[in-house]
Amino acid sequence: MRFVTLFILLIFSLPGLCQEAEPYNANYELKKIGYRALDVSALLDPKVIRILIRAMEETSLHEVPKAEMRKLILSKTKDDTFKAFLAKYPKILDIMVDLLRDRRAMPNFLSILLRKKDLELFLLACLGVLILGILVEKFLFPKSWTSFQKFVMDTTLSFAMGAVTTTLFYKMFQAELSPTLEIIKFHL
Repeated sequence: MRFVTLFILLIFSLPGLCQEAEPYNANYELKKIGYRALDVSALLDPKVIRILIRAMEETSLHEVPKAEMRKLILSKTKDDTFKAFLAKYPKILDIMVDLLRDRRAMPNFLSILLRKKDLELFLLACLGVLILGILVEKFLFPKSWTSFQKFVMDTTLSFAMGAVTTTLFYKMFQAELSPTLEIIKFHL
């Protein structure tokens, strides 16, 4: 979650987005509804999400050359740990560049936050999968197993639970995730 928050804050500190010269001024709109800064609590407000989506759709970042966008991202990144991470894994930086340059990826991804009922349903499903996993472990794993057998089965169960929740998230939000996943798939 920290990575996503840092990425969204980075996006809105780039030139061409939330600037006075743009016809749509996201900073002004955010201040108008009572937000002085963009933080995690602001991302819970549907009005803020709509402002961010509109700003991303109307930005001119898609016209910025890739090399210049890489320099912009690195110059705006203040966290040394994150800079080191990007230096160690340059494909992540390439993905970020393409996400910022794409007109649909980030607006679609953010629109997931507008689907509150579906997010609540997803969280309930995750809770159900967690409870089911605990019950499976409690009732189907014999006490006579060795530590290694328990470790292997716990790992398998955790992997299966992760696969179920990931698949469920993808199926529920496939339309919103597809532009982002296309960019990630291109870089793999």
